[in-house]
Amino acid sequence: MYWNELSARLEMEYRKLDGLELGGLLDPFPRTKEDFAETAGKREHTTGDTVDVAVRIFSTGQPWPELCNDELYFLEQRLFYGWMLASMFAITGTQPKKTGAPTDEWAESEQAILEWLLIDCWRPCGCLLWLDTQVERYVVIAAAFRREQQ
Repeated sequence: MYWNELSARLEMEYRKLDGLELGGLLDPFPRTKEDFAETAGKREHTTGDTVDVAVRIFSTGQPWPELCNDELYFLEQRLFYGWMLASMFAITGTQPKKTGAPTDEWAESEQAILEWLLIDCWRPCGCLLWLDTQVERYVVIAAAFRREQQ
């Protein structure tokens, strides 16, 4: 599979879920950004194994399994991240060569590449980017709230 085709497939799957919200993440409000980050990280961690299984099922060509709202939200986030990575590789026209990346032996294996993008790359990088974005968003919301209270 070529990166541009994979990118288009991930975008299509992402667009099916686009706009999901992670309910209750702001409760209680306001609180410290560290407490918010811990709560957000726990929410992702709680769903991680189930979303990993869903990705593995989907990567074999089967439809997505039934998932709860939190799991769908984090699947949406993984799909977005995987779509962005695949798009980057499509633009550069190169195969990733770092340790843990698809190798020549399975570079054409769509299943392996999907799992690499949506599971292996998510934990060390995508999840951290998501968490950082959520914390920054929370800081902005909390600052606006404090201004309104003055």
